[in-house]
Amino acid sequence: MYLDGKRLQWCWAHLKRDFQKLIDSPDGQVKRMGHDLMRQHRALFEHWRKYKAGKIKWRTFQNYAAPIREEVRALLLRGKFSGNKKLVGFCRELYDRREHLWTFTRVEGIEPTNNTAERALRPAVIYRKLSFGTQSANGSRYLERILTVSETCRLQNRNASIPHPGDGSQLRRNPRALSSANRRASFHQERRLILPNKRPRP
Repeated sequence: MYLDGKRLQWCWAHLKRDFQKLIDSPDGQVKRMGHDLMRQHRALFEHWRKYKAGKIKWRTFQNYAAPIREEVRALLLRGKFSGNKKLVGFCRELYDRREHLWTFTRVEGIEPTNNTAERALRPAVIYRKLSFGTQSANGSRYLERILTVSETCRLQNRNASIPHPGDGSQLRRNPRALSSANRRASFHQERRLILPNKRPRP
């Protein structure tokens, strides 16, 4: 799950894995519930992909998602009162917090999964493994900030070496700003900073 301001959205990629675990269960009742939920998951994301590809409009996607939402609600309610210990707790948790499953269908711009956030964190995890972490709290603060700047610049197609000058007018009006930017670029070059989208040389 992840937060966007005060709007909570549970990650459907994680839910898909949970549904698959139900399918893999030797218990026939649990297996059937897994298949039923996975069927709704496939239908939902078929419409979501069409929306993201621009093939259907936002309102159309919402209309397609409405009956799927109702079917999932009915399935979770069935599992909640099934008497099967393997289903009751799982379905109760989702049913009682079911509004968090559908925030992305109510608020345009919210993603149904946190895959983007996990991909953004992956370079930092790899960097930590390669460098064996940092030696001080200050080093950790420096690294987390520089990696954040680097990843943000990558997503925005900006150069991570110097601050983004916009249209350049600020630097032309303020030579000190340009000098400061050059000093920062030199600082990073001298330290041979390994940015997340570059691999260290052997």
